[in-house]
Amino acid sequence: MNDRSSSINTPFVSVIIPCYKQAHFLEKAVKSVLEQTHSNLECLIVDDGSPDNTRQVSEDLMSRDNRVKYLYKENGGSASACNFGVKHAVGEWIQLLDSDDWLHKDKIRFQLSYANKKESDNVVLYSEMEAVFEDDEQYILKFLGPMKRDQLIDRVLIPWCIQSACLLINKSIFKETTYDEIRFRKAMQDVKFMLDLLMNNITFIYTPIVGAFYRRHSSNVTGSDFSSPLIKDTAIKLLSTAQKDYFDLREISKPRVADHLMEAIEDKNKDRFEKLIKLVKLPITLYGIKFQNEFQIRLCYSVRLILPLVRTILAPYRKSRWIKRKPFLAEVLLAKTSESYTVEEIQSVLNWLTSCSGDCPVQGFSEVTRY
Repeated sequence: MNDRSSSINTPFVSVIIPCYKQAHFLEKAVKSVLEQTHSNLECLIVDDGSPDNTRQVSEDLMSRDNRVKYLYKENGGSASACNFGVKHAVGEWIQLLDSDDWLHKDKIRFQLSYANKKESDNVVLYSEMEAVFEDDEQYILKFLGPMKRDQLIDRVLIPWCIQSACLLINKSIFKETTYDEIRFRKAMQDVKFMLDLLMNNITFIYTPIVGAFYRRHSSNVTGSDFSSPLIKDTAIKLLSTAQKDYFDLREISKPRVADHLMEAIEDKNKDRFEKLIKLVKLPITLYGIKFQNEFQIRLCYSVRLILPLVRTILAPYRKSRWIKRKPFLAEVLLAKTSESYTVEEIQSVLNWLTSCSGDCPVQGFSEVTRY
């Protein structure tokens, strides 16, 4: 066992795991924390008024390792559970982890190796992640790579492109910024939090490791389908809220607004179309065509309503603009979870993705989709 005094020269880390109706996943999440190669940590389980056996599972885990602590609060949603955990955390660094996800065993140690001790205040370390689709046994590595501030903002605005579990956050940040408990009570609270940090010029440092494993399953708050109506609606809500909070975001968010607007046109979804038209900063490019005014955009939507084959014609134009973006976001389909691979192998694959040449150097990594 480790306590805070046993590793004077290594930072103490608080890992916070909010849990609501997911006690059956909790042990794997906690196990991934306790098996970290950086052992100078505490694991705080925040029971958000869960009606299942979260308390019993937590007590069993506490009996095995004194670094595990149990905190109870009345149900208030994921955002309030995160804030509650941070208030009780004593670590210099904060790691958030959903109860149905887990960490690479070397994540915390590896990320801390990138932190400059003299300039670690107000710093966020971010890593790659892997989406594990439980229902169809599909593994997808989400590749981000090192990015500048505006590029990161653009990626954050893509739903679930960056998970909070990918981050290691210096606790000093929470003095100024917390999770939004009012407007994003249950979903996308982590996305809004990251956006707030970036818009306030908090330093994000890239650490090349697949640090987090994001479990996708039917009981997720947003389900297992990234293209579901709930995800699209929540993403539009995020764009709308963010533009109200940050005037400068109207220009940065133009590509995201354009993507959602094209999807609304193709889906013939009047409600989403009307919400998005209010977020457009003209001129805006849709399907390779520059639209100078709102009338032209509405005309495009009207044509889609009349001609059913327009979707088939337009969709490839929407997808092609993703591929041209650099640096790109890549999704790599895996033969098996990358949890099976070493840090060195993962870094080798990331370097291969960046160079875009030759065959993948590691067996088991297959199809690559660049966005």
